[in-house]
Amino acid sequence: MVTAAEIVASHRSGSITPVQSIRRCSERIRALADPGIFINLRDEDAKAFRAARSSAGLARTLSKTVITTYGHDFAVTSTLFHRSPARIGRQMQVWVRFQRGWRVVAAHVSEIATML
Repeated sequence: MVTAAEIVASHRSGSITPVQSIRRCSERIRALADPGIFINLRDEDAKAFRAARSSAGLARTLSKTVITTYGHDFAVTSTLFHRSPARIGRQMQVWVRFQRGWRVVAAHVSEIATML
């Protein structure tokens, strides 16, 4: 199994693409239940990842959505998503209103370990 340090080194050297980096991280997380790997994507990396992956199995329902505003130009959203009874996650986003409209400036998505 490739180590987290090897994934980072390969990514930084450019010997693997951002999509390959994400796949290797996801494989490690699944294989080892390794919560120590976090995937940080720049906008162009996120777009490449979404374009390269299949949409199969991504359907979800949302619950417990909360939108908290701070003034007129800043908001934080939080929601739970359910892909199946055993696959629950949380998504959070920070939104800022610019002259060109609302934009996400930070986001986090993670799956929550469910208790059996």
